[in-house]
Amino acid sequence: MLKAKPPAPGDIVSIKLTTGDELIAQLVTSDTTSYTLHRPVLMEVGMTDDAQVGIDFMPFILSAEDDAIIALLHSATLARAVKTRSNIAADYRHAVRDPDPAENDTSATISGNANGSVRLDNVTLFKPHRPQP
Repeated sequence: MLKAKPPAPGDIVSIKLTTGDELIAQLVTSDTTSYTLHRPVLMEVGMTDDAQVGIDFMPFILSAEDDAIIALLHSATLARAVKTRSNIAADYRHAVRDPDPAENDTSATISGNANGSVRLDNVTLFKPHRPQP
């Protein structure tokens, strides 16, 4: 039986969460109970303007700093972390590099009602990066 080599610190990894979402991040460390991850994003399938299928990355935690490091318990995952395919890892690296205001919308605002309004400023929303065929 073939057994894949586990990802090493610094690798870009994919993790399937119990919610069904797929998370991609740079692995910082892993132990018997959790992963420590740098710049985690959720991967979603999206459509381009010309009706092509592409991959969108969305911040895992909208209110976190762009350079966030988080701990993710193994109990929140359906499968252990695996190395991300090289083409998707390259797209991830492109999406999470230091944000460039010319390429990303960094002024998203969320507001509620007068009883408990919430406002988020300077949230980086990654523009979809569509790999060219």
